[in-house]
Amino acid sequence: MAEAVLNPEVEQAQQKKRDAARRAKLRLMTAIKDEKTRVFNLLSQTQTDREIWDVLTREVFEKISALDLDGKPASLKRLRHVAGADLDPKVLFQTLSPHILVATRMLRKYHPTSPLPFQIIPTLKSLGRSAYALGATTPLYNILLRVVWTQHSSYTYIDNLLTDMENGGIEFDVTTLKILDGVCREWRALHKGHKAISSVPIKSIFRMEHFAEGARRVERWRDLVKERVEKVARGGKLSIKRELV
Repeated sequence: MAEAVLNPEVEQAQQKKRDAARRAKLRLMTAIKDEKTRVFNLLSQTQTDREIWDVLTREVFEKISALDLDGKPASLKRLRHVAGADLDPKVLFQTLSPHILVATRMLRKYHPTSPLPFQIIPTLKSLGRSAYALGATTPLYNILLRVVWTQHSSYTYIDNLLTDMENGGIEFDVTTLKILDGVCREWRALHKGHKAISSVPIKSIFRMEHFAEGARRVERWRDLVKERVEKVARGGKLSIKRELV
């Protein structure tokens, strides 16, 4: 305060810096919003799952590749060649994950039998660890868990996705728990009612060891996810990884 009184030029200079920082933040937020709207409009114009994938490739995967995050420092010239002259890498980092989520939700809603959602995680991994860290989020895995169950009703696929989350450091959340609760309820209902089924082939499915073991693994995952979610809700740290064998 004394410095500001004795030297008002210092306060004026500091105020100019604060004003410039606020303007820069506002420009960034506006650019992020505009970029999200632009890509959403592109996705909205698609007619097929392949067209959605083409937009995702052009607007996400190729731009991540241009950044070369796990190699040498990103070449802005190369990145602009891929993404446009006005690209701001800060905008790119803030919009890649939302673009992926919107595209995945559209695939699930409008093309429920499409296999393309299952290519997103492998594609991110092929682009490097940093690309996976940017794009592989808890909401994305939750969508994939729903798609796996809707398309395949596969306990093995669910187990694989949850293992992938655990190994990749992707946290579980309340939505993950709700999905697993639903899967386990279906399993218990089917297991309870299969004795009344007269079909020999269907009975044989329930007697298959790998089918029952897959369901038991999902139930163990459900218990672990519940423990993690409740501990976070209490404000504690995530528990040490429990062995799921």
